[in-house]
Amino acid sequence: MADTQQDRIQRALNEQKRRELEEKYGARFSFNDADAPPEVIGEWLQTVEEFERRFQAAGKTTVRAYAGNPEAPLPSAVPPAFMVAELRRLLEHLSAHAIAVHFDRTVPAREAYRFIVEELFEMEIDDVHLDGMTHNFVYGDFHPIESFPRGERPFTS
Repeated sequence: MADTQQDRIQRALNEQKRRELEEKYGARFSFNDADAPPEVIGEWLQTVEEFERRFQAAGKTTVRAYAGNPEAPLPSAVPPAFMVAELRRLLEHLSAHAIAVHFDRTVPAREAYRFIVEELFEMEIDDVHLDGMTHNFVYGDFHPIESFPRGERPFTS
């Protein structure tokens, strides 16, 4: 397919933007112009620039604050019969605030809930909000090897 004049202009603008991002933010790009139409790459480069601007201006916050300080009782205050429902409610709340928690193996519901409320909520993250951006956390990154008592009710996301 032959490039139109508009495509050539957009490719030149993309190359200029790519060099600017490399110089200003130290960005490195490993794609080539054949990966997507030039206007799509141009939009993506604009998103990268917007992220970098916000990242530089951002402070730090906790996951709890980023998620709007959700109500989350301590695990000991949640009756066993309500733990799975409470965990699901909490995960839905986090998802609505662009935070995803992934469990890379079967984890008992009480442990999954405890992990979020007692560990993850206190973790500091960059306070960057950008449409389409999600903060992702993987349980196994925090607890590479764990064993759980027999009889615990597992929860997988």
